[in-house]
Amino acid sequence: MKSFGFLLQIDTLLKEPGRLQRPGQLIIFLRGLPGSGKSYVAELIKNEEELNSKGTNKPKILS
Repeated sequence: MKSFGFLLQIDTLLKEPGRLQRPGQLIIFLRGLPGSGKSYVAELIKNEEELNSKGTNKPKILS
């Protein structure tokens, strides 16, 4: 099976210094079975992004 991506810790994207090197817009896909915690993880990521965000653009969750 081919791998088309890579893994990294979310802190690398949300906190400095990694935050300064990422693209302006970021899309994260969460996949899993119903009840596996996707919405919970998305909410945690959104809250962390709001804490570390200095801009006016609020993160959005689409489900």
